[in-house]
Amino acid sequence: MTEKELCFSRDLREFLRITLQAGRHREQALDIDPFGKDHISAFHENVAHNPQHSSLIMQDSPRVDYHVWWLGHRYPTPVHPLPPAPALVELLRRTCDPCVPSDGEASSVMASALLELSLIRFDPCLAGNNDSGQRRAAAQERAQADTVDDAATQTGRAAANPRSYKSSFISTTSPPFYQRPLRLLFHPSPSSPSNKSSSRTTTLLPNHRTTSLSSLLSSLWSTMRTNFLSTLVSLAITCVVFLQHNAHATPAGSTPWDNTLDKRLSYTSVADFATFEYPIALSGLLANIGPSGSKSQGAKSANPDYLYMWIRDSSLVAKYIIDRYIAGSDNSLLTTINNWVASMGRVQQVSNPSGTVSSGGLGEPKFLISEAAFTGGWGRPQRDGPALRATSMIAFANHLISQSNTTYVRNTLWPFILLDLNYVSSNWNSTGFDLWEEVNGASFFTTAVQHRALREGIALATTLGDPSSTVSTWTTQASNIFCFLQSYWSSSSGFIVANVNPGNGAIRSGKDCNTVLTSIHTFDPAAGCDSKTFQPCSDKSLANLKVYVDSFRSIYSINSGIASNAGIATGRYPEDSYYGGNPWYLTTFAVSEQLYRALQVWDTLGQGINVTSISLPFFQQFDSTITTGTIAAGSAKYTSITSSILTYADQFALVAAQYTPSTGALSEQYIKSSGVPTSAADLTWSYAAALTMFDARARTTVKSWGAASLSLPSTCSTGGGGSGATVTFKVTATTVWGENIYLTGSIDALKNWSTSSPLGPLDNTGTYPVWSISVSVPANTSFEYKFIRIYNGAVTWESGSNRSGTSGAAGSTTTLTSTWK
Repeated sequence: MTEKELCFSRDLREFLRITLQAGRHREQALDIDPFGKDHISAFHENVAHNPQHSSLIMQDSPRVDYHVWWLGHRYPTPVHPLPPAPALVELLRRTCDPCVPSDGEASSVMASALLELSLIRFDPCLAGNNDSGQRRAAAQERAQADTVDDAATQTGRAAANPRSYKSSFISTTSPPFYQRPLRLLFHPSPSSPSNKSSSRTTTLLPNHRTTSLSSLLSSLWSTMRTNFLSTLVSLAITCVVFLQHNAHATPAGSTPWDNTLDKRLSYTSVADFATFEYPIALSGLLANIGPSGSKSQGAKSANPDYLYMWIRDSSLVAKYIIDRYIAGSDNSLLTTINNWVASMGRVQQVSNPSGTVSSGGLGEPKFLISEAAFTGGWGRPQRDGPALRATSMIAFANHLISQSNTTYVRNTLWPFILLDLNYVSSNWNSTGFDLWEEVNGASFFTTAVQHRALREGIALATTLGDPSSTVSTWTTQASNIFCFLQSYWSSSSGFIVANVNPGNGAIRSGKDCNTVLTSIHTFDPAAGCDSKTFQPCSDKSLANLKVYVDSFRSIYSINSGIASNAGIATGRYPEDSYYGGNPWYLTTFAVSEQLYRALQVWDTLGQGINVTSISLPFFQQFDSTITTGTIAAGSAKYTSITSSILTYADQFALVAAQYTPSTGALSEQYIKSSGVPTSAADLTWSYAAALTMFDARARTTVKSWGAASLSLPSTCSTGGGGSGATVTFKVTATTVWGENIYLTGSIDALKNWSTSSPLGPLDNTGTYPVWSISVSVPANTSFEYKFIRIYNGAVTWESGSNRSGTSGAAGSTTTLTSTWK
């Protein structure tokens, strides 16, 4: 194929994909294939020149059901809401535009082509006839009979003889279609398919050289509402013919492949972006889940290799799916939810480099998709996973209880939740790697989601009548976590420090999307603008958001020239160097989501906006006259400032949209100098972030998790890593098959010399005969301990005197190494 042919054939493929997706939820069932498969085959073989690249077959179905054949593979195309006329017009303009040489000639030639399209007889008027043979015969008879002009005659012959379609469609004796008068053929009504007298031509634009493409396309909208599918197919063919006749057409990019595949769309509103992107993001998210996911198996060959089961990512995605199911948006998701629950229950029991189910293994960040342990080097443990998994399961449990299905909750969900929350309660004050898997310390995101999970778990345990000791322990630890959460706020700097007391020397500014993600993943609409839980509209969260956003204004080239109070591309943290340090889709979407939720709370509560000295810089970027105090709800000032903030929120979403390819596929990052997508393709978290952002803008209902009723204890014990320290115990001991090593000692954290419930068994995966376990103990505390063997229920103590040790400062890690004696 020539470069020009490659451009338009691939562009046709993209056009069909996008435009077919625009037809979702068409109320009536359409049954369209007037010329049959052979006619379409003739089209793609003779006009597109390459039957491997694009052909469209619309199959008969009781509902709208399209299938697109690309490169020999059959892909069901999801059906989407029909966009408004202006959006479809703009979509068609963008899709057909990539190879045109200039705006002037594009409008001129395309104007003729778009009117010529009606002469191609893909006519839905015969849809009522269920006999495909009769439909085809009637259509062919009618096409042959039409003699409106030369082009119509040639097209009719093409219908009767599909194999001559190329030569008959493009007449060599008549003037080129873009030089002929512009006439629109209106098809006969469905009631009289053979009544030629009802056909008529109308000269619409005698001076088409001065007619804009947008106005021309707008004039077709009324026809498209009636004959949507026939017109879209005709438009697709027109794009091919237009580009075929344009001798000067060349791809705009460095190569035709780059131009077609990486071509991006522009949007004037988030609503338009959502109409296009939401169904694509949802399909992309679901395609990455489970063994039947159409995209999940392909991830292994990608760079980087992300083909794993990630506890954090899967739990966040599961929360979205569960919320969608609970809202009644898609009942078919129940199977996916049940499969996820069962899978999580299995991996909880898998011994891994972080330990066993009873000795720290729940902090393992990822597993192979076979559910086996990943034993390679990694940043472990990561202690946010169990909390996020518990929160997702609790949301499902609460819904099932409301449906009187307590049995499943008690017998299936609760044992999994109990394991995770006991882990959180015992390990929250131990250091671990942050959500970016880089800093080993105390992370704001981890601390906040642990706090939320325990609060929700306390409520569920009370509902299920679990022993009061469980509730008491969790309540104590939840209060401690709540205290520690406050220590991340830096009053001197005016923002939330994302990580404190890093144990691996990773010292950064602390400005991090970690903090923005925390605000949206612990959102509780009932809590209003509470600053203790860092709600989206709280003064601390808004002040933090401004500092975070501003840190990216000067470091990304694609942000150059953007006003200081306008939305931009944002990344994880300004010091990021992964893949060169780029903006991420999920981080940019997160800014929009926080602001949308803030607006939702202000409008819902109707109490106005309280501007404090902490949040004043945030508000003054929209109105320099704002001072501290309350902006009354309904006032002109309130209307003005909330309108400005909504525009600001939309700008971030539209920046991400600007760098989203026309396929709608979302990778992990987009390059800071060009906006080209990079790193992992089809990232599940990116899709989830887009979906939750759209939901936030639509103000979908979010259930409370109890943040509104919380108050800080009169005294708080805070500090890096909480009030505890981590002690790792290691012992070299040979054993016989079935014999295991355990640990017990003199303090509560070491089980008070218990042999019936000691710590362990210790882990020896890949290290035998060295056994180890990491335990969170009070900081600066002395203790005694011993190792024991248990074999067939028999307990054997080490000989000699008790061992002794002392924990370090809060947040520190100490290792005690021994040999069995």
